[in-house]
Amino acid sequence: MSAAPGAPSAHTSTRCERSPSYRELSANLAAKLEHPDFLTDLNALIIHQPGGYDILTAADLLMERLGAHLKNAPSDFEIAHGAWRE
Repeated sequence: MSAAPGAPSAHTSTRCERSPSYRELSANLAAKLEHPDFLTDLNALIIHQPGGYDILTAADLLMERLGAHLKNAPSDFEIAHGAWRE
Protein backbone atom coordinates (compact mmCIF):
# COMPACT_ATOMS: atom_id res chain seq x y z
CA MET A 1 0.00 0.00 0.00
CA SER A 2 1.45 3.38 -0.95
CA ALA A 3 1.37 6.56 1.09
CA ALA A 4 -1.29 9.18 0.42
CA PRO A 5 -0.32 11.87 -2.09
CA GLY A 6 1.70 14.57 -0.37
CA ALA A 7 2.32 12.45 2.72
CA PRO A 8 5.94 12.17 3.82
CA SER A 9 7.55 8.86 2.97
CA ALA A 10 9.72 6.87 5.33
CA HIS A 11 12.71 8.53 3.67
CA THR A 12 11.41 12.10 3.94
CA SER A 13 11.96 14.24 7.00
CA THR A 14 9.13 16.55 8.05
CA ARG A 15 11.55 18.77 10.00
CA CYS A 16 13.31 21.81 8.65
CA GLU A 17 16.87 21.23 7.64
CA ARG A 18 17.93 24.26 9.67
CA SER A 19 16.08 26.54 12.03
CA PRO A 20 16.37 30.24 11.29
CA SER A 21 18.48 32.37 13.58
CA TYR A 22 16.84 35.09 15.63
CA ARG A 23 18.24 37.72 13.28
CA GLU A 24 16.86 35.90 10.21
CA LEU A 25 13.39 35.49 11.71
CA SER A 26 13.14 39.06 12.95
CA ALA A 27 14.34 40.50 9.62
CA ASN A 28 11.94 38.28 7.66
CA LEU A 29 8.96 39.16 9.85
CA ALA A 30 9.79 42.88 9.89
CA ALA A 31 9.98 42.91 6.09
CA LYS A 32 6.62 41.14 5.81
CA LEU A 33 4.99 43.59 8.19
CA GLU A 34 5.85 46.40 5.74
CA HIS A 35 3.73 44.87 2.95
CA PRO A 36 -0.02 45.61 2.85
CA ASP A 37 -0.74 42.20 1.27
CA PHE A 38 0.79 40.42 4.26
CA LEU A 39 -1.10 42.62 6.68
CA THR A 40 -4.45 41.75 5.10
CA ASP A 41 -3.98 38.18 3.82
CA LEU A 42 -5.88 36.74 6.79
CA ASN A 43 -9.01 38.63 5.68
CA ALA A 44 -9.56 36.23 2.76
CA LEU A 45 -9.68 33.27 5.14
CA ILE A 46 -12.06 34.52 7.81
CA ILE A 47 -15.52 36.10 7.96
CA HIS A 48 -14.33 38.79 10.37
CA GLN A 49 -11.30 39.34 12.56
CA PRO A 50 -11.65 38.23 16.16
CA GLY A 51 -12.20 41.08 18.59
CA GLY A 52 -8.94 42.48 19.84
CA TYR A 53 -6.81 40.84 17.13
CA ASP A 54 -3.90 42.98 16.02
CA ILE A 55 -1.24 41.70 13.63
CA LEU A 56 1.55 43.69 15.32
CA THR A 57 0.62 42.21 18.69
CA ALA A 58 0.61 38.77 17.08
CA ALA A 59 4.07 39.42 15.60
CA ASP A 60 5.34 40.55 19.01
CA LEU A 61 3.95 37.40 20.60
CA LEU A 62 5.62 35.24 17.96
CA MET A 63 8.98 36.87 18.58
CA GLU A 64 8.60 36.69 22.36
CA ARG A 65 7.56 33.03 22.40
CA LEU A 66 9.54 31.62 19.47
CA GLY A 67 12.29 34.12 18.77
CA ALA A 68 13.65 33.92 22.30
CA HIS A 69 14.55 30.26 21.69
CA LEU A 70 16.45 30.75 18.45
CA LYS A 71 20.18 30.94 17.85
CA ASN A 72 21.72 34.28 18.88
CA ALA A 73 18.50 35.56 20.46
CA PRO A 74 18.89 38.60 22.72
CA SER A 75 17.47 38.70 26.22
CA ASP A 76 13.73 38.48 26.77
CA PHE A 77 13.76 42.14 27.80
CA GLU A 78 15.24 43.16 24.44
CA ILE A 79 12.53 41.23 22.57
CA ALA A 80 9.54 42.14 24.76
CA HIS A 81 6.70 44.41 23.68
CA GLY A 82 7.94 45.05 20.17
CA ALA A 83 11.50 46.08 21.01
CA TRP A 84 12.64 43.50 18.43
CA ARG A 85 11.28 45.82 15.70
CA GLU A 86 13.56 48.72 16.66
